[in-house]
Amino acid sequence: MSLSGQTKIGLILVAAEQASDIRRPLACLRALKNAADVELLLVGQDASLFNDLMPHETAGFGRVQRLSWGEPISNVDLAAAVAIRAADSPLIAIIEDHVYLEPDWAQIVIESFDAYPEIIGVGCALEIANKPAALAWANHLFALSKYTPPVDSGLVPRVSRHHVAYRTSWLLQHDDELEALLPRGGGIIEHAAKEGGLFMASEARLYHLSPSVWRPSLGIRVASGRASGSRPRLQGGLFRKLAASLHVPRIFWWRLRPQLKKYRRFRLRAMPISLISLLLTAVECYGYLLGVWAGPGEAEAIICGHEFHRENDVRKADIRYINQHWPVSGGGMPPSKPFDTTTTEAA
Repeated sequence: MSLSGQTKIGLILVAAEQASDIRRPLACLRALKNAADVELLLVGQDASLFNDLMPHETAGFGRVQRLSWGEPISNVDLAAAVAIRAADSPLIAIIEDHVYLEPDWAQIVIESFDAYPEIIGVGCALEIANKPAALAWANHLFALSKYTPPVDSGLVPRVSRHHVAYRTSWLLQHDDELEALLPRGGGIIEHAAKEGGLFMASEARLYHLSPSVWRPSLGIRVASGRASGSRPRLQGGLFRKLAASLHVPRIFWWRLRPQLKKYRRFRLRAMPISLISLLLTAVECYGYLLGVWAGPGEAEAIICGHEFHRENDVRKADIRYINQHWPVSGGGMPPSKPFDTTTTEAA
């Protein structure tokens, strides 16, 4: 494949249940400065569900494919595998339904690949899409602090697995492993690093909607910790479980440390955010211990379900905020100061 082809990058959107699930991110993709270079790949349980989209909603792209996964979708990354195999573009990325791209995102990504032919992927900076509030910020930093601006750009051995653009040819070299590598915990970034692959940490920006109400915030932390604690290498006899349990202080610090590096940006607002971060970190460690001693339970199902219908897990103020900046009908503008921490509200 060549970057001079009809489309230069394939962007995958997965609809869990109906076409309306992806209308907001789809409007953002239409607003890309180089939408004509984009191959839009829509994946649903059946391709016919996209018949509900109006013609103008998929207009302006270089190519559009509607693809069937063939069964109920519970995992975005697994369902995206069918699009990777069907794509005609030399570059490809999975876009979650609660993520909104800057208009120049695809342009910056393509230029990064052109400038560095040795790289296999391009990462980006992850802004918060919520109206600034302490719980939303704590959730955002808990999951994405390493990649929340300010961040360094350049060649790096690894990036956040969220919304990385890959060379399609590299992914297809691992065609028989895609379903294992792509999902959370599959280790695709680590796998690439072991092969000596390089990534570009670019200045391309996207906005990620994080939970901003308490029940889902705590639930996902328990599930995430439980999935981590129930990994096969931590299971076994009593001695192995005790040894795994002794890692809790290290895990607590490992999860908290990258968040602390960002707190200086919040000035007086750092205190409520840091207190919530401490609580979320403690809850995840509790989940980890549950995983070690009681197994995964429904952790993976909870985690995968959390990736769909994110708007159900945020405040009404967040819905008004994203309707202003990323309306379903299109035509919105991202916040002029996406990292404005001086207006952070209480949770």
